[in-house]
Parts: sequence; structure tokens; C-alpha cells
Amino acid sequence: MTIPEINNQDLLALRNYVTAPTSQTQSHRQKAATTILLDISHSNLTQRHIEIRFDKCDTISELRYRIHRQTGTPPQYQRLKIMDGMRRVIRELPPPGSGSEEVEHRPLGYFGMEDGWEVNCIDTDPHSGSKGGWYEDTALVPKYRMSEEKYNERKGTLREWGREQKQKDENFTFRRHESEHKELAEARRVVKLGGEVPEGFELDGAGVVIRKRERRDESGVMLQPGAESVVG
Repeated sequence: MTIPEINNQDLLALRNYVTAPTSQTQSHRQKAATTILLDISHSNLTQRHIEIRFDKCDTISELRYRIHRQTGTPPQYQRLKIMDGMRRVIRELPPPGSGSEEVEHRPLGYFGMEDGWEVNCIDTDPHSGSKGGWYEDTALVPKYRMSEEKYNERKGTLREWGREQKQKDENFTFRRHESEHKELAEARRVVKLGGEVPEGFELDGAGVVIRKRERRDESGVMLQPGAESVVG
């Protein structure tokens, strides 16, 4: 496959970035030597937080705080599983206050954490708000429903507008309105491209395409185009 020549310098730089080896693109992130990218997962959530930046000097306590911000689970309800890039469990940490307080002040580097490792948070709160999908499944959220009577009483709604149109034209329907709107838009497009005004349309004084108005005689009878009413 032949790669076309690119003269635009911005596009050229973008192409070089996208096609560069992974080791080179990672260098563009300007990641410090002590920075590590960890994935955060949660027992009650399907969403994974990918490549969250930490420093190897950050403590387990600070890690728990970040997890709280990301998932909503307070530190005292976090049981953590530290897994390497192959998802092998390296260490399990119980919630704080379980007799291992000294671990909370140890840096992440103490556990040998590297890029691509995962920290899985198991939520031990029996009343957790994330249980049962409440943080992610919008179908569980109660929806506001308005009664037909209340909606009929509201002003400025589509239904009220439809009633007003029905009073003006007993044959009005939303389907017909939509069809006529599409026909008018198509007629205007044709004229804009230099075509003739389609049948059933005309130009108003400002040169705008409009639908031909119905012309009626004094008795209310519709006149044919070009016909004039005759007054006896």
C-alpha cells in the first residue's frame, strides 16, 4: 500500500505519532520515572478506570482516597486486591482498621507496582449505593411521568399546538404536516440549485419559495390557477 504524500505539517506530525511504535508514543506522555499507570476495577461496577496515574511514592491510604473519588466506596469499606499485568493476585489488603494500619502508610512502590497492574476494590458495605447497578443502570432510576390530564393543561406543548392547527384546518394531522414540510424543503432546495419552481409552489415578493395559497371566490369556492371570480 502506497502512503500518499502529506504536505500539511500538522497532519504529518499526527501521522507520525499514530504510526510510531508503542515505545515511542509512550514517551510523548512525558511520564516521570516514578509515575505508574494503574487500572482500577470495582466489585459492583462494570466500568473500569484505565491508566490512572499514581506515583510510586503515593501511599495505600492515598490510593484508597483516589478509589473513593472514582467509585464512591469509602476507604473503610475497601478490600483491595493488587494484581499484576497477568491478573495474578500479588497482595490482598483488608479495609483499614482490620489490624494492618501500618500498611496504609506504605508506598505503592513497596508492593512492586508497575504500569498495567490492576487494583480491584471489593466493596464490603452492606448498604452500598453501588449494589445492584444503581450507579450505572439508568433503567433503575425512577422516571417522572405526567398524567394525560396534566399534560393537556400545559401551555406551549406540541399537543396544544396541534389542537390550534386542528381548529384552523379540520384535516390537519402531524403526518400531513411533516410531509408538507419535507415537500417545501425539497422545493426550496431545487430552486436554490437553479431549477424551476416545482408545481404547487410559487415565489413570494421576496423571492422565497412558498406553497401556492388557495384562492377562493366570494362564495368560498376554490378557484383553479389563473381563474378569476366572476361577480354578477
